[in-house]
Amino acid sequence: MDGVTDGGVYNQDVTVNFSNGTAVLNGSLITTGESVSAEGHYTLVVTSISGKTKTIQFTIDKTAPIVTGVTYGSTYLPNIQISFNEGTATLNGYPFTSGSTVSAEGLYTLIVTDSAGNTTTVEFTIRLPIVSYDSNGGTAVPPENVAYNGAATPPSDPTRTGHTFEGWYEDSRLTTVYDFTTPVTADISLYAKWIVNSTGTPTNPDNGGGSPGVNENNGGSPPVKEKESEEENTAEAEEHNESSEPAPDPSISVTDIAGHWAKAAIIKAIELGVVTGYADGTFQPDKRINRAEFMTMLGRALKLPDSQDRLSFSDTNEIPAYARPYISQGVKLGIISGYADGSFAARKELSRSEMTAMIVRAGGIEVMPDAKLSFADAEDIPSWAVPYIAAAVDKGLVEGVGRHRFAPQQTATRAEAVTLVLALLEDR
Repeated sequence: MDGVTDGGVYNQDVTVNFSNGTAVLNGSLITTGESVSAEGHYTLVVTSISGKTKTIQFTIDKTAPIVTGVTYGSTYLPNIQISFNEGTATLNGYPFTSGSTVSAEGLYTLIVTDSAGNTTTVEFTIRLPIVSYDSNGGTAVPPENVAYNGAATPPSDPTRTGHTFEGWYEDSRLTTVYDFTTPVTADISLYAKWIVNSTGTPTNPDNGGGSPGVNENNGGSPPVKEKESEEENTAEAEEHNESSEPAPDPSISVTDIAGHWAKAAIIKAIELGVVTGYADGTFQPDKRINRAEFMTMLGRALKLPDSQDRLSFSDTNEIPAYARPYISQGVKLGIISGYADGSFAARKELSRSEMTAMIVRAGGIEVMPDAKLSFADAEDIPSWAVPYIAAAVDKGLVEGVGRHRFAPQQTATRAEAVTLVLALLEDR
């Protein structure tokens, strides 16, 4: 007899074949070669000419899983709860549990597969950009949620003893003033610029008189004061960065990972000292990760020796102090490097391509220079990254994010980074 097996689950019509005797399907006689198409559970009893019987139970299920909470092609605010009625699921290539919430801004592909092989795929977007304010030593300014493509509202000016606030800037080098009419489509950070208040009355060599040197706008501050303010801004920014990533403390418990798909990995990573939570008790699993943070995770996970080698990047002053020893070792070992313009860009968010390359280098995994990738978006993968991605896929460290795409430019979250680092440790 063939066509069905005991315990089989099918998502299409089946044909029951038997060579002799009689057969009863759910109490009704059937003939050999008869097709069964209706969904349901079946019991097939075949009796041979000699009187021997064989019983087979099988199921036909042609209905795809039902997903609630999101629909294909829609955009949602953060903290959307997603459920499905059967099967297992992946979200952007990672296991996903029914009833979990998704909060990070980005593009998502949810694929739910039931036991019969039926699949439901939902692509959706979460958009609620956050504008963060780095006051560089001034009074704290809370972050602001902005509607996607909307404009941020200028906050009240921070204050700082002995300084005059000069506005918000797009970059930590304080070179470009931020325009608050700009549509916001992603998370951004703005940086406060300060001018040191003058404490004396400088001499004006042009007229021999004195003018109060308050700030650069009235021409009274001598050039050295402007230089001092830039250095202070850099120092304050560095202090701010140092405090953002404390040394791991396994005793710290985090409060915002209940129900998260990466909860187990996050707890394990904290226990291993790979990563830590924040001072407010959160882990922020869906926060995007940058180059300095990921290199620090790798350094702690691999227990790289402390390095005090001086970094020579043009923006070394912008690299957080906690990350410098790991970045120094990472550069020495060839795990990470700077950019062609001489910068390191510590705060630049990591793409999936970059993160995968770092994992392969850190693990000493042999690359596959002649490999061809079969992802649907293979043409979008940078040529330099192909050998690394191929090696990581071959090792089972990474996979696609739905519809057989790799999404090479998609940025990674803290949860995804932790999961990948633990996968590397397990592979070693």
